[in-house]
Amino acid sequence: MADCYPIHRKIPSFLEFRNAEMILKERSLDMGKAVPPIVYKICRAGEWGEAEKTGAFHGSEVDFMDGYIHLSAPDQVAETAAQHFAGMPDLVLVAVDGAALGPALKWEASRGGALFPHLYAPLPLDAVVWTRPLRLGPEGRHVFPECAS
Repeated sequence: MADCYPIHRKIPSFLEFRNAEMILKERSLDMGKAVPPIVYKICRAGEWGEAEKTGAFHGSEVDFMDGYIHLSAPDQVAETAAQHFAGMPDLVLVAVDGAALGPALKWEASRGGALFPHLYAPLPLDAVVWTRPLRLGPEGRHVFPECAS
């Protein structure tokens, strides 16, 4: 848990904080549940390295095909890894401040009718809370850092 510290974090102004608070309140009313403050992106290390060079993540191949960046809520990310990234090495887990994404973040029905976060814009690095390698365990399943639970 000690290595789960913010890396690209700016201190929000009072107005930014109030705006984010209002957005979260509106989303929770729309969805009938609270919106997780952190959402996750899983991508290849090379893709994330490119994002760090350009200042934003523009999406993976599947994101381009679907027209938005696929993200996962905390209770969805392990299943996302198992279903879409099984056995893949060299992945990065990116924790993102969902409120910092503004109205470009939409919660839409996907797998089994569950609401998933979809980002209809590039993912700016200043919305990233932290990144960690997503390593494979001995049984071939990804091992998530403690700060992702």
